[in-house]
Amino acid sequence: PDSDSTVTTTLVAFDEHGVRDGWPITMDGSASEVAFDPSGQVHLVVSAPYEHPSRTVVISPDGGQRVGSDDLDIVSSLTWDGAGDPYPGAPIVASDGSTFIVSTEDVGTTIMGLDAHGQSRSGWPYRSKLGIQFIDRCEAEDTGCGSNRTPMGMDTHDVLYLIHEASSSSAGGSLVAIGLDGRVRD
Repeated sequence: PDSDSTVTTTLVAFDEHGVRDGWPITMDGSASEVAFDPSGQVHLVVSAPYEHPSRTVVISPDGGQRVGSDDLDIVSSLTWDGAGDPYPGAPIVASDGSTFIVSTEDVGTTIMGLDAHGQSRSGWPYRSKLGIQFIDRCEAEDTGCGSNRTPMGMDTHDVLYLIHEASSSSAGGSLVAIGLDGRVRD
């Protein structure tokens, strides 16, 4: 879109009876795919694709209460690199409602950790000079090809796992585990 246009996202929640009361919800900006916390709240990242700022939005299951962060100086990187329309990468959500935004903008990896109220968590962001490992491969002669970033996940003990790309052609990638305090676990 040009600079005079506005991008909006509409979210619709369904149950066995159709569209749920309180939905659909329309918001300014391009929204990520959704993530859910254990209480059923919907978590997303909203921004303009590949642009600062990003913000988190958390919506209650009934579509009512909306909380989230203020504008954040981070780009929520898409998990896909290839043809197609860009949109922000989905957040990763811990059992306490903390939200983590992953950026692979520029060189390396930055992960911002926010508490359930959208405020920066102590000990964050996590930063590494290494990027996130991609899977799939496109050859120079391939058309319409793309690659996916390896998925990251949170275990039941709220440890975030990611796979970094190799630091050189003679080294392999590395699995990194990061606790809610932002510290790398052994």
